[in-house]
Amino acid sequence: MHAATLTDKLQQKAQIYQAYADNFPEDWKGFNNLGATNANQNNLVFAKTNLEKANELDPDNGIVLNNLGVVALAEGDYEKAEEYFNAAKDAGINSPEIGYNLGVIYIKQAKYDEAIQSFGAAASFNKALAQVLDGSSSAASGTLDNVDSDAALLGYLKAIT
Repeated sequence: MHAATLTDKLQQKAQIYQAYADNFPEDWKGFNNLGATNANQNNLVFAKTNLEKANELDPDNGIVLNNLGVVALAEGDYEKAEEYFNAAKDAGINSPEIGYNLGVIYIKQAKYDEAIQSFGAAASFNKALAQVLDGSSSAASGTLDNVDSDAALLGYLKAIT
């Protein structure tokens, strides 16, 4: 498992995690990490399969549930993604990533105030987007001033605010 952290190449990570899962088929971590790597490769079919296997091995594991939520979100199943993210929170995972992921869903559902609250205190493009969509351009401008990025979309949203 540690060997996969020594490379930035997703294909190599996937091969390492696959070897781990093959050698330790009762350990959820191999399937979880392989599924997360598959998701990063945009291979959602394999990601879902591996994450479901991890969930079978360790039901209600918040880390796995969060990753399943990410896959559901990428597939456009916002209702299922929201269920997974909330289940991950109920399992004791209180990471900013879950709030961020829920915020993305709330934007897609036009629940902008909920999205803003879900994003928390951290400045991000999507938090500023939710603020603009909620009619709070000045708040969005302040948020964008604290985003550490030079992405073109950031400049575009700043121009809109």
